[in-house]
Amino acid sequence: MRATSRWLGLLALAALLGTALPAHADDDSWLDSMNRGSRHFNFWMFDHILEPASRGYNFVMPKWGQQRIQNLFENLERPRDIVNSLLQGKGRRAGNHLASFLVNTTAGLGGMFVLSDRILDIEPPETTNETLGFYGIPPGPYLVVPLYGETCPRCLLGSLGDAALDPIFWIPGQAGFYAGLGARGLNAVNLVAKQMPTPFASDSEWEAYHERLHDRHGYGEAKRLFFENQELDIAD
Repeated sequence: MRATSRWLGLLALAALLGTALPAHADDDSWLDSMNRGSRHFNFWMFDHILEPASRGYNFVMPKWGQQRIQNLFENLERPRDIVNSLLQGKGRRAGNHLASFLVNTTAGLGGMFVLSDRILDIEPPETTNETLGFYGIPPGPYLVVPLYGETCPRCLLGSLGDAALDPIFWIPGQAGFYAGLGARGLNAVNLVAKQMPTPFASDSEWEAYHERLHDRHGYGEAKRLFFENQELDIAD
């Protein structure tokens, strides 16, 4: 109940701020210097901390286990998908998300095994950010937040709503907060490790991985692609 109240409060705040948030088309060049610095810091953190940690994780956790962990975290996102589908008037999609959550949580051992795909339609995720966009709240200016990445004011507010719908954060007290942070860290490491070849893959596979890893867009292109993706998500 407390998590639901928090989430509804965030939506009310978003509605109040909706008219105050500028559209991304407005001049936000005054943020570029800060964003570039944050982007450089995030790349450094990835290259020197997250990627090496994921490389060690990739060595001890086989690909089969990495997939189970990814499935588990994706299943924990189903309550978010259910609520946001309902708020966007997508009743059939909400029903499929609910059915998938029940099937995978029970027969799929907490979601580690995705059994619902065999009997139900596969639905795209629905986030609080998309719901805010559905109701006409603009994204606001482009932001790059240290340790978080590319975002916008609406996205940040949406991420708080998503966190309030995450069952891990429903654990009472500080235990839920720390469990949520730990889960976020494990999910990040697992996702990076899943993109790597196996530790014993050929040199050519690792070379291809490193080429993809450092194929990074310039600042202006990254900003443009970010808003294009936002528009595609809202239009879904």
